[in-house]
Amino acid sequence: MTIRTARDAVAAAAGYLRWLGFKDVVQPEERPSSGVDLRAPGLVAQVDPSTRPAGLRAVECLWLNGLNASGTSVFFSLAGYTRRPARAPPRSACRSSSST
Repeated sequence: MTIRTARDAVAAAAGYLRWLGFKDVVQPEERPSSGVDLRAPGLVAQVDPSTRPAGLRAVECLWLNGLNASGTSVFFSLAGYTRRPARAPPRSACRSSSST
């Protein structure tokens, strides 16, 4: 699959998660404030289609959303990840997906 748009990146990630065995992978019509792009029973996933490497804050926020949902957190980044971890954000900086 060629990835040209953010929607292509999310669709590719959803297909990969289904290939890994996650059933009922769904994408909300509108991206929630938590940044979680994909959900399945026991799974929360975020896709970063930007051209900048994903930082620690984004990954940690997703991890906290996964803990809140009692699920596995999976982060996809088209540009990879920052080399050096930044200082961890305060927990209040992350939005919970429980309200979505």
